[in-house]
Amino acid sequence: MCGFKELALNLNVFGIHILFYTYMFVCLNNLMETKLIILALLVVVSFSGSLWFGLKKKRKESDKRLMFFLLGLFGILLNTLVLHYFGTSNTHFLVVYASLLFFPMCLTLSPSMYLYVVSLFENLEARNILAESIKHYYLSIGLWVLNTFVYLALYIVSTDHELYGLLNQTRTFINFFALFVVFILQVIYYPYLCLKIHKKRRNIVKTIADETSMKVLDWMLQFTILFIITMISIYTFMIPILEEYKVLLRIYLILFLLYTIYRGLKNETYTLEIERQELLDRETLKRISQKLERHMKETKAFLKHDLTVKLLASDIGTNAKYLSYVINSVFNKNFSSYINSYRIDNAKDLLVSNDHDNVTIEYIANMTGFKSKSSFNTAFRKLTEMTPTEYKALVKKA
Repeated sequence: MCGFKELALNLNVFGIHILFYTYMFVCLNNLMETKLIILALLVVVSFSGSLWFGLKKKRKESDKRLMFFLLGLFGILLNTLVLHYFGTSNTHFLVVYASLLFFPMCLTLSPSMYLYVVSLFENLEARNILAESIKHYYLSIGLWVLNTFVYLALYIVSTDHELYGLLNQTRTFINFFALFVVFILQVIYYPYLCLKIHKKRRNIVKTIADETSMKVLDWMLQFTILFIITMISIYTFMIPILEEYKVLLRIYLILFLLYTIYRGLKNETYTLEIERQELLDRETLKRISQKLERHMKETKAFLKHDLTVKLLASDIGTNAKYLSYVINSVFNKNFSSYINSYRIDNAKDLLVSNDHDNVTIEYIANMTGFKSKSSFNTAFRKLTEMTPTEYKALVKKA
């Protein structure tokens, strides 16, 4: 069985041939007006994006799933481009093309979006990723199989036979039902699932509060909202009165694709257990929390500028997950807030110390572990409701 890389390569080589011949047909018939140039550009961008993610040397699971999302868009957009060229001049070709590519591809779009969002936070307990993913494409695969069967049957059945007309009507009904009922339901259902997952992940991430997890969480929400806006826009521009403004939709789609590809390349996948459980019993919580407090007071680890939850966990002989859970459960804080509380207490002492009367606020911020004066001021105001300067003046006056 070929791997994902080989599958992506085969699909994209096939796709680029279709794209090349479509492009040649368009050029030969002098149809390259502005709206068609933009449509062709959309096809190129979606294809190039899928190729990029499919053939990356170090691919994450999210890369593979984003590749399939972009391939779905590529198939749909390519259908539109082909339709622009053929118009109604070759009805038989359009029916076959739409049945075997366009309609099934439409039913892959929302599942691919959902699977990509899920993959941004990988589940350590996942047993069979392929089996878990393929079930979301059952409708698309079923529609493709049905259309293929009907297409082959129409070649066997005589055009004069009543079964020929029945098969044709059945295929038309099923395909349009898929596009205007099933597809719309998917566009509602899958983003809803994504928003539920985002809410669930956000509650877990609160206990970790590191930069990577927050960025991934933000992109998860952004991508879901952008997908919803995109689908609403596509259906809105189906209204005949807006037909002449479709160029605006295509410009938006180009921006959406470029931004998605950019964030997909830049984004990191964060590994996290999906289900939050009671990780530690009371005795273990108490033991780790006491060890943590003792370590903070004796070593003043909070003064390190590069202190992370992993480093601190290693120092006290536990792991980052347990330490985050202890800080959240025992002290009702996330890691950043917990460390800053120690830093601010230390800063208070330095601000009112006679030995530090002539030093700057920035110097004290640096001494207490903050990387900048602005982050020091923000943290100080959050805990004391006043600036370091105001606190110093108040205490000295008293």
